Amino acid sequence: MLKKIRFYIKSIRSLIQTIQSKLYPILLAIFGFTVLPTSSFAIPVVTGYDYEVTGTSFASVVLPVSVGDGVYDLWLFDTTLGDFIDTGIDILGGDQHEFSDPVTRFSVRGIEENAMLDPSDPTAFTTGFTLMPGDNITVSQSSIVIDYKPPVINDPNPGNTKVPEPTSLALICIGLLGFNFARRKSRLNFNLHPC
Repeated sequence: MLKKIRFYIKSIRSLIQTIQSKLYPILLAIFGFTVLPTSSFAIPVVTGYDYEVTGTSFASVVLPVSVGDGVYDLWLFDTTLGDFIDTGIDILGGDQHEFSDPVTRFSVRGIEENAMLDPSDPTAFTTGFTLMPGDNITVSQSSIVIDYKPPVINDPNPGNTKVPEPTSLALICIGLLGFNFARRKSRLNFNLHPC
């Protein structure tokens, strides 16, 4: 009898190890929780654009509605500093922003990294603007690019996916083994003492 108990304990231990090593990853995949391989690759994405015009000035600008949260930061070029400075003005996508004084350079920042704008796509951020009258007009748009590292875990329902632990599954298996053992024992007792 003691040998049978030791055998069952060893069988249960090997069952738990099998569940932890082989079934647990399958359960993760079944419940929609995918673990991506860890890597150090980065994707270049746009987080803003610099605009410049020669031969005239910008009078107003309209930015796209459907990129990221649709709220953008306006930066103007300061000729004294030789760089763009944040104006503290947020422009809502789809709204026309009129410059108080016409400008030749401005920048739009605050595009979310997860919008994943491609720096090589000139139509990724369609911008409308009005210009003051002028001659030989040239407009340029330059991307502000960063390297974006995507998240390692792809969970379609963060915080909502419940994955059973291997120990819970092991307890269920132990219970089934116990029922099987009890059934065999009762069958053995029934055969020894027929009524």
